[in-house]
Parts: sequence; structure tokens; C-alpha cells
Amino acid sequence: MRAAHRLATLAVIASFALASTASAEVPRTMTVQGILRDASGVPIVGSTPFEFSLLDGTDVVWTEAKTAWLEAGLFTITLGEATPISPALFASGQLTLGVTIGEES
Repeated sequence: MRAAHRLATLAVIASFALASTASAEVPRTMTVQGILRDASGVPIVGSTPFEFSLLDGTDVVWTEAKTAWLEAGLFTITLGEATPISPALFASGQLTLGVTIGEES
């Protein structure tokens, strides 16, 4: 019985070690929220295409296209789901988030 107890304790300790390793990993996604209005200030409603880019100076180092449903102009988009964002991109220092909406940027 003692051997079984030790194995159970070891399994619990191992699962905690795996959980702490996984939680220490840098996320490869980020969430962007905003409100989109037309030139008259009216909030946009409906399906809208976006293209997001991370720029290091003028160099595009990452990009992802998304389509979001806007309700009263509001949107929430998770970036990095289709194209994971490498933590190494942030080592250079300062990145800029570029957004293209439909044909405009």
C-alpha cells in the first residue's frame, strides 16, 4: 500500500511540474479590441476584413488576416491563432501594430 501511495504522490508532483512549465511559456497570441466608425462617426455593423501586421521599423515581421463581426462598431480579435507570434520578435525592442481594414490602413 505504501508503494501505491508514493506513486500517487509522485504523479501529483509530476503534474504540478508540468503545469508550472506550461504556464511559464510565453503566449503566442494577443487580443486586440476596438471600435470602428465610418468617416461620419457612425459605428460599423457587420462582417469586416482586417489585416494585422507587426512592424520592426518599416519591416513587416509578422502578419495575419482576420474577418470579424462588428456590432455597434465593437470588435475583439485574437491574433496569432492562424500564424503564431514568436516571442523572439519582441527581442528587437519596439514593434508597431499595423492595421488594414478592408482597403484602408
